[in-house]
Amino acid sequence: MSQYGCVGIIGVGMIGSRFTRKFLEAGFSVAVYDIDTAKMEAAREIGATIASSPKGVAERVEAILLCLPGSPAVEAAMNGSDGILAGIKEDQIVIDTGTTKPATDIEYAAKVRERGGCMIDAPITGRRNGFIIMVGGTKEDFRKAEPFLKIVGYKVVHVGALGYGQRLKLVNQFILAGKIAVYAEAASTARNMDLSPDYIVSILEFGEAESLIRRTFSVPGGQLLNLHTKDLEYLSELIE
Repeated sequence: MSQYGCVGIIGVGMIGSRFTRKFLEAGFSVAVYDIDTAKMEAAREIGATIASSPKGVAERVEAILLCLPGSPAVEAAMNGSDGILAGIKEDQIVIDTGTTKPATDIEYAAKVRERGGCMIDAPITGRRNGFIIMVGGTKEDFRKAEPFLKIVGYKVVHVGALGYGQRLKLVNQFILAGKIAVYAEAASTARNMDLSPDYIVSILEFGEAESLIRRTFSVPGGQLLNLHTKDLEYLSELIE
């Protein structure tokens, strides 16, 4: 056991693997679980310990970070005889860093609290300086999670009650989806006029467009367009 304690990470894909490395570099021991064994092996290679289930992670850590792609994955990790709820201990904290329906986090936070723990929503968004983390939950639970979140984010903000971090994240996704649509149309229009879409960046100096115009949306495991579609569906459900 590290002198800094042990954290658990459920989902060690594009985000969870970065979190794993950051916690290890900060002196924590890290226990991980992922349905993809290759991703767990990659985490083991940099110093993490592999658990056989989400329950196995919960049984050995102080804080559990969920780095999962949406509500169905959160439900799968929490439920069942091998789920987090089966292994949660008193005074543990569960931190959902993915983009999830607010109602999902509210539902499972109540179940975690029944078992003596606590749960917050803390979705992330990337910027040039790193990750902004938007937290929903009680002030007490925020204070408990803040030291862990500051390891992986450069700005950690308490937005409001449980679910409000997810609400703000969905607004963030709405803005990003709009930007993607505008720059995609601009790139297509440029091509139709026999211009290179790269001119939008190199000549017009719309620097923020660079990653969008030159992106193929085929990042392995990223499923970027699918994730944006999912997030906008969550937003539509929330505001209807």
